[in-house]
Order: sequence, then structure tokens, then C-alpha cells
Amino acid sequence: MIGLRLNKVERVIQLLGSLLDRVTRLLWLFAGALIVLMAFVVGYGVFTRYMLRNPDPYTYEITCILMLACVVFTLAHTQRLGRHLRIDLMDRYFSEAVRGIVLNIVTPIVGLIFCGVLTWKTWEDAWLALQN
Repeated sequence: MIGLRLNKVERVIQLLGSLLDRVTRLLWLFAGALIVLMAFVVGYGVFTRYMLRNPDPYTYEITCILMLACVVFTLAHTQRLGRHLRIDLMDRYFSEAVRGIVLNIVTPIVGLIFCGVLTWKTWEDAWLALQN
């Protein structure tokens, strides 16, 4: 009886995992299309600024919004694939053990410290904005 329930749970988990993989892949591809759109927006901004001598005031804001969307939409699938950016110098000069320590221990600690300092430094401004 318990084995039958586990089979059903495992099937549901596999189905949800497959669905999640498809959704993140589609968002990954959509973000690629957003990068193409961003190139056109920047090209339009450059054209209006230098050719027409009438800069578009919204080009920068639209580009920032599209860049944020690209990061948010691609984060999950890129992490799932393990294709995030990293420094290749470590692959050449350090042994496998040192690379494992740096990538799995040192890097998360440095990231945690960075996020902590960022939160600490921006907390006052965020709190003031929330009060207003």
C-alpha cells in the first residue's frame, strides 16, 4: 500500500519536474528574444540621438527593464544547466580539489557576504522609501 502511494508521488514529482523544465526553457528562450528586442531599442535610441538630434528619453528605462527581465527569466534554467558564468583561469591553474573548495565553499560565502553588505548599506534608503 505504501509502495503504491510512493509510486504515485514519484510520478507526480516527475511530471511537475518535467513541466518546470519546459516552463524554464521557454522563459530562457523568451529572454533571448528580449535581448534581440533590447538591441533594436538601443539601436533606435542611438539613431534618434545622433541622426535626428532628438534623444528618446525612454530608451534607457526600457533597456533597464528588459535587462532585468532577461536576468529574472533566465536564472532558473541557467542554474539548472550549470552554465553560469565562471572564471576559466581556475580551470587552468588550480587542481580539481582546490577548484571544488573554491567553487563550493568560498564562492557561496563571498556571495553571502556581498548580499549582506548590500542589504546593510541599502536598508536605510529602503526603509525611508517604505515610510514615504
